[in-house]
This record gives sequence, structure tokens and C-alpha cells, in this order.
Amino acid sequence: MSHLSQGGDRPLRVARHRLALTTPDDGPPRFFDSGSSWAYFLREIRHHARYFPNRRALEELRECCELCTVPLKRGEHLFRSRILPPRESENMPLPTYSPAEMGAPPPPLAVGNRLNPPGIPYLYLAADPETALAEARPWKGSYVSVGRFELLEDLLVYDFSIGPAGFLGRRLSEEFATPSHPSSPHDYAPSQFVAEVFKSVSRGAVAGLRYRSAMRSGGVNVALFGGDARVFPQQVACTAVELWLVQDVSVHAAVVPTPSP
Repeated sequence: MSHLSQGGDRPLRVARHRLALTTPDDGPPRFFDSGSSWAYFLREIRHHARYFPNRRALEELRECCELCTVPLKRGEHLFRSRILPPRESENMPLPTYSPAEMGAPPPPLAVGNRLNPPGIPYLYLAADPETALAEARPWKGSYVSVGRFELLEDLLVYDFSIGPAGFLGRRLSEEFATPSHPSSPHDYAPSQFVAEVFKSVSRGAVAGLRYRSAMRSGGVNVALFGGDARVFPQQVACTAVELWLVQDVSVHAAVVPTPSP
């Protein structure tokens, strides 16, 4: 038996020995107790047992999310961007998306993303227009529609934009803000799994999750769970759309020292 599922080539003896060494004096052993256990969880969710997690891991995820809810107030503004298709000719009028086109996609068109599994739409928003633009990954010369969304009611969200206390809270905060390689779509499997666990725990009482942007330093995003595009109009409304032209894209990099042959 492994930590997350039965089967595989990891002997039960090893798992029990690891847990025995990390059992606290006042309770049962913790599943998430070290960097190695977190790496094991990521590997299992991505490649071995995505839908059959360990019960103790689930309990600790539930405990973690219940400690980090924050309110978003009615009337607050959030932002979302969509890159426009290129014009076939410079003489063509500048296109833009309407407010109705700035929302989440319908379920059949919802691809898997940082938090949502395929077919389950989440509404991804940002705290400011610049972060919304960065999340779209535009290129120099592209036109981007940026929608301003207004909260129609007070909402609770899980807040991982500042790492919560504890090992698991810090790891989750890092995972939600880690960029994914375009050729590795399964990289998002752990964060999708965790988001769905959080959504099930809230039973509709918590509307989404706030986390640090992977594309803009200091930026903050909010993803509303929804699960059904009909839910979002009850929570937020796109009240205005502005057309932005990307004039430049900056890349900050540094040489990585490598050992001499």
C-alpha cells in the first residue's frame, strides 16, 4: 500500500516506518510532513492515483482550507483579459469582445487549467488589469480586451495569496503560483485536484480561491469555482471592456552557472 493508493512497488513497511517517525505526541501521524511527502503526493496525483487519494491526505487538505477564508466585498472590481485574433488587414476596424463574451466558457469548451479540470468552467479573474494582461501571455503588438467585473454580492474565498501558516499551507501557496510548461498539461493535475476538494468542502459557501499570479510578480488572481456558467452571473458582472495594445513584453533572466567539463 502506498500513501495514496493500493498497488505499485512501494512496500507498506516503508510507508509505516516513515509515518511512525513523524507521529506527533498529541495525535495521529501527519501525511504532509516534509518535502519528500509533498513530492510523493504530486507524483501520485499526476501519474498513479489521481481519483483515489489517501483519506488522511484529504482530511489534512480540508483542515487547511477551513483556516484560510477571507471576504470579498460587494462592489469590488476584478479583471479578466482575452487576446483578440489578429486582423487580416490594417485597414480592418479594431475588434473587441463584448461584456457578454468576457465570462467563463460553457462546459463543453472548458479546457483544463490551473485549477479547473476539463469540462468544469471556473471564472479566472485578477486583482488589477496588468495582472489580467500578464495571465493571458500576450505578445508584442497584440490587442487584448480587458473586462472589468464587479462583485454583485459579498463572497468568501480561500486565500492562498499569502502562504497560510504550516507546511501544507505554504506548499499549496507555492503550487498555485507555479508556472506550468506548455508541453506538460498534467502539471496542473495536483492543483486541480486540490481545488475540487476545496470546492466540495465548502458546499457552495465559499465561492473560489485567491492565489498569487505565476505570470506577474506581486499580482494576485481570484478563481471562482462556479462549476456551472449559470452561477457566475449571480456573483459578478462584466460592467466595461477596454481595448489594450501590448507595446512591449519584458523578460528577466539570469545565466545559470554550470560546472566546467
